[in-house]
Amino acid sequence: MQISSVNYYEKISILQQNKPVHAEPLTVNKSQASEDLFTLSPMAKNKMEDARQIMSRYDIKHMSFNGLGEMSSELREADLMTDQEWLMMNTPRDHNPSIQGMFTTDMNKPVDIISTFESELDAKKRLGQDRKLLTIGENRLSLLRFLDSLSSS
Repeated sequence: MQISSVNYYEKISILQQNKPVHAEPLTVNKSQASEDLFTLSPMAKNKMEDARQIMSRYDIKHMSFNGLGEMSSELREADLMTDQEWLMMNTPRDHNPSIQGMFTTDMNKPVDIISTFESELDAKKRLGQDRKLLTIGENRLSLLRFLDSLSSS
């Protein structure tokens, strides 16, 4: 994508001189933009295809927590998930007494894993849980959403 750099650099120059900048937004005309190209190596394409094949066998929106462990182990064994990601997916659920009982504890009962982790994360935020633990929860959700997008593609 190309952006009219003349206006952009003029605005930077004005900012550096501590002068006010016009309030007009930076715009990109279609005639100025070219199509962004993104290419994957053959190895990356093969990995994506392997991940799609594995994810086609799972439904994250109707899966047990034991199923989540099996799915993450399969992805890890196929070298599609790092050890750190695997640990994040298999970390025991929070045993904080403030949220215990709010969510299912039956490890074999199918649930919407994404919705369950979203609800747990919201509860943890409301309770002011440690930022590091919240970040792990956010990263887990991000990975689950990505994996879910592979199973639906």
